[in-house]
Amino acid sequence: MNDDEILAITAAISEYLKGKKFKIINVKPSPWKYYGRIASMRRLK
Repeated sequence: MNDDEILAITAAISEYLKGKKFKIINVKPSPWKYYGRIASMRRLK
């Protein structure tokens, strides 16, 4: 992720939470994304 993507996600979360304080702990991709891709590839066979 680049800085612009992180900024956009942070702004969206802030808007969703209506100004409540929050802290982003991690921006690493989720392993579920990887598993979803594998499942999609299996369906294409």
